Amino acid sequence: MSSQIISGFAQYIGKLPSAWVFAHFLKGSDTSRRILSSSKIAQAAAEFSRPESLRDRYLGLDNNNQLRCALAYLTGDTGLVLEQEPFADPLVLSFLVYAAKNQSGTVRIFGFDEFEQSLRPYMIRTLLDNAAEPVESQPVTTWVWRMLNDITVIAGLGFQGQLKKKKTGGRTRTASSQIKKLTDAGSQLKSESGDSISRLGIAYCRSRKILYETEQEFLFNQPAFRSGSLRVRISGTKIWWSLHSGTPAGGGRRCSMS
Repeated sequence: MSSQIISGFAQYIGKLPSAWVFAHFLKGSDTSRRILSSSKIAQAAAEFSRPESLRDRYLGLDNNNQLRCALAYLTGDTGLVLEQEPFADPLVLSFLVYAAKNQSGTVRIFGFDEFEQSLRPYMIRTLLDNAAEPVESQPVTTWVWRMLNDITVIAGLGFQGQLKKKKTGGRTRTASSQIKKLTDAGSQLKSESGDSISRLGIAYCRSRKILYETEQEFLFNQPAFRSGSLRVRISGTKIWWSLHSGTPAGGGRRCSMS
């Protein structure tokens, strides 16, 4: 086992004991002479390094060792910690990685730079498959009138004189708190410390002329609102909305605020 980073696959094979190479890498070859020449190493390394050969070797690994192999290449010179005898590890025996000690003496496995390009698409697929976690969740039904109801609430607060402004401009904390507490969008963002919901709601109402601004507050603009694409009828503190188009005759969706 080397204590240095290997520069190439053929160099790695050349550093291994000849008997072990014949037993695990050159299976089926003539072992009568038990001589591992440099030319034989180069020939075997070239054959093993073919893209299709590397692909088949990688895909022949089980899922766990495919992931370990991908992580070994992903970690680069850092390597992946090896927790068992190196030459008994099925991943090391695949010859797609090698074991070595780092400066602190920890045994890790590393990938071969020359194999990375050929193995990359298969390792990416392995990493993606293992990163995805199946989650079972029930579909959430969204009330189709939710946003319309929120605008109704903000308009109602303006009608009640609840949308006061600070002397420096902007909404008072009470006004923002009321919008956040009473609107559906605000209830979805209870942990938010800002007042983006109130700013967005009031800005929309002003753009549609549902509210108008004075020096002290934002007020409900009833005449302009009645002449728009939405119609409102106010009775006490309740508001009824209906759409001019898409609503059945005599019908309408009722949204109320007490």
